[in-house]
This record gives sequence, structure tokens and C-alpha cells, in this order.
Amino acid sequence: MSRRHLLLLAAAVTDTTFERTTLDGKTVWVGKCIHCNSKLVVDDKGRAMGEATLEHVWPETQGGTNDVQNLAVA
Repeated sequence: MSRRHLLLLAAAVTDTTFERTTLDGKTVWVGKCIHCNSKLVVDDKGRAMGEATLEHVWPETQGGTNDVQNLAVA
């Protein structure tokens, strides 16, 4: 699993809007975009199924880090 996939999965797992469920026989995390509340899906390998991306809550250019507490799914 790539670092990007690992971080996306960690962000989904720790986001209270995401729930673990099964979709088409696959284990996935389904939740909401931090910006627009649209439905987003991340598989159990950290791959976005659709439009999900990884966002920094506090931008790296302003001192934000890649700690899971500073990451969100958008």
C-alpha cells in the first residue's frame, strides 16, 4: 500500500462521518466530503472509489503536517 493510500485510509477511518460497510462484496468506508458533504467511498486498501481526495485541514504551506489529525477526505 502506498503512503498516499495509507494516509487516505487513515483519514477515512478516523473521520466520524465515515462508516465501514460492504459495497459490491468489498469492504469500504463510506462518508462525507469535508467541503460539500457529498458521499465519498474509500476501499479497504486506501484507494478512492470515485472522487475522494486527501486534503490538509491546516495547509502544509502554513505549517500543517501529514499527521492524521490534520488530514481529511474531500
